[in-house]
Amino acid sequence: MCFFENDYFLNILKTYKEKTFPMLVPVIAELADKHWHKILQESLIALKTILKEIDPFAFEEALRMSAAQKKVYAVKQDEEPWRHQAMKGAASCDKLRGAAYTL
Repeated sequence: MCFFENDYFLNILKTYKEKTFPMLVPVIAELADKHWHKILQESLIALKTILKEIDPFAFEEALRMSAAQKKVYAVKQDEEPWRHQAMKGAASCDKLRGAAYTL
């Protein structure tokens, strides 16, 4: 929890709460309620409490966002970048094996 209690981090959350709350609050709230790992869940509950204390109104507003509003703040993740590298490596190995078999 040290990172979340860091004044620098908290000041960033407060200063940019119009952007940070819609991104963080729905995810943190869901994970705080449903995370399977007890220690992580306790940390997420503490972070959820910190976010709520920073600005209760902005916190509740972020929780009430519609799916379309949440989509604006969603982070698109590439399909596991390491998998692409592994596939390229496997294809190269297959080519090398094929070349070795034709010798």
